[in-house]
Amino acid sequence: NVVMINSLQNPGRQTPKAPPLGFLNLTPMSQVPFANSRQVEVRQDGTFTAQGLTPGRYKVSVQIWGSRPLTVESVQFGSTQAEHGVIELTEGAPVSLRVRMGASPPQISANLADAPSGSRGDWMVFALPVDEPAGPFTQLISVAGKSGDIVKMQNASAGKFAFVAVEMTMGGGMQNERLNQLLRQQVEPVEILAGQEQTVSPKFFSSEEIQKLALAYLRGETP
Repeated sequence: NVVMINSLQNPGRQTPKAPPLGFLNLTPMSQVPFANSRQVEVRQDGTFTAQGLTPGRYKVSVQIWGSRPLTVESVQFGSTQAEHGVIELTEGAPVSLRVRMGASPPQISANLADAPSGSRGDWMVFALPVDEPAGPFTQLISVAGKSGDIVKMQNASAGKFAFVAVEMTMGGGMQNERLNQLLRQQVEPVEILAGQEQTVSPKFFSSEEIQKLALAYLRGETP
């Protein structure tokens, strides 16, 4: 009704569009043809519509603008509770997606005090998700720091993670999911809780150690 009244009172002028409440991100987690990340606006009433998605697995995340940060508390896809915000789209009728926002996201710091003395001192710290399914599009939480530093990890989320620190020169190799899996097996996971401040001590891997793990895997040896 507001749009009709405004258009009658102000011929030729369009009603200003209300700014979005935020954005919903759908990140593909499986390698399927034409699968791309999709970002859709969340309207001021909290609703959204995502169209043109190809079948496959997607990770759901939300950015909401407000006076205080929020985190995703639960994701319900149709009648099913989505574990860790991961949904699976199949061909067929449209399905409803309900996202509940909760407490502030966790504040995570990584303590690099235990870095090996023989390294160059430049590290990349990665939070490798343990519980959620992994895939070629998995978004890794990472931060750079020097030996002895305490660095904050941005965009942290609740869940179980294996925290590892690799030498800066090896940071690009962390896009290899098999390498991530090998490193996860060497690390005791840490439970990260929403709305809390936590400091973690990552396990350090030198370039030489990573190369040894990769060679052992190629030879068929169990780490």
